[in-house]
Amino acid sequence: MKPEQEPPAREWLEGLERASAGWMLLEDEQDETLVLADQLSSVLAPLRTLDEAANQHRQRLLRHFRARPTPQQRRQRLRRPRLYLLIATCLLVALSFGMIALSGIEAWRSEASTALHDSTSLTQITGLSVTGLSRPHAGLRPYPLLPTSLPADTHASTYGVVTSPSDPDLLTAFLADYRIAGQDVLVYEQPSDLLFPSASAKPVQIGTQTGHVYQDATGNHALQWVQAGMLCQLTSKLSVERLTALALLFQPIQSWDVIL
Repeated sequence: MKPEQEPPAREWLEGLERASAGWMLLEDEQDETLVLADQLSSVLAPLRTLDEAANQHRQRLLRHFRARPTPQQRRQRLRRPRLYLLIATCLLVALSFGMIALSGIEAWRSEASTALHDSTSLTQITGLSVTGLSRPHAGLRPYPLLPTSLPADTHASTYGVVTSPSDPDLLTAFLADYRIAGQDVLVYEQPSDLLFPSASAKPVQIGTQTGHVYQDATGNHALQWVQAGMLCQLTSKLSVERLTALALLFQPIQSWDVIL
């Protein structure tokens, strides 16, 4: 058995530590091993300087990489502009469709206004001739309205109907042409419960209901009212008072026999 080696003296270890750290050795520490350690410390001093510089460079790199966004953060940053662009595109598309829809609505309103004007003015009976229409026939529905009695100064009467192209027994318009006090009085009726308002019409009372009166530059009057599910119109150069008095006599007929 080898005898146990005695541990190095405390002072020797402290001297070795000072030598490795680059400190100067004391005179009582001029041991051969310590001198060698001191020499090695001197030789390695430049390496410690380089290592310190490298360590500082590593610290700067670590701070730089910590400051840089992670791939996930970069993806999120890239997604945000894309998301904003998508939202802006959707808003632009919605606005475009909204403008198109509004222009479509305005066009529809214009067409509807024109159609309503045509249906509530004298233009709807322009060019109509009762003599060129079909005569009423049994089975034709719905029934129109006619005066319960005609004025004493009535001299002639003619009747005509317009039926549905798909059903000859479905009435779409009824016309009657009277000659009263030397003037033509055209009766125009169509199934409808609507009396469209118009700025060019003047209201007039027909019994308990309100009608509309239109007048053109040639002196024609058109009196409109709704009764028993029919939109009725009297057109003539007769006065509004005469037309209103005649309208008060209109009632739904119960059979076509009264004019067949």
